[in-house]
Amino acid sequence: RRNGVKEYLVWQVMDQRLDWFALQGEDYISLAPDAEGIVRSQVFSGLWLAVCALLAGDMLAVMATL
Repeated sequence: RRNGVKEYLVWQVMDQRLDWFALQGEDYISLAPDAEGIVRSQVFSGLWLAVCALLAGDMLAVMATL
């Protein structure tokens, strides 16, 4: 917060998990993937991540979503 970070990602490789957080007010909230498994940045319009594809190593699908 004090450094102006509005969003950040945590990729927990061993747990096969990706968490995306966005600053709202004084707190960071977790951004959940939509029904298609995509998380959309609230700060950078057009920055979308296909979470399942990323965790599965399907970089073609990840790049197609970006």
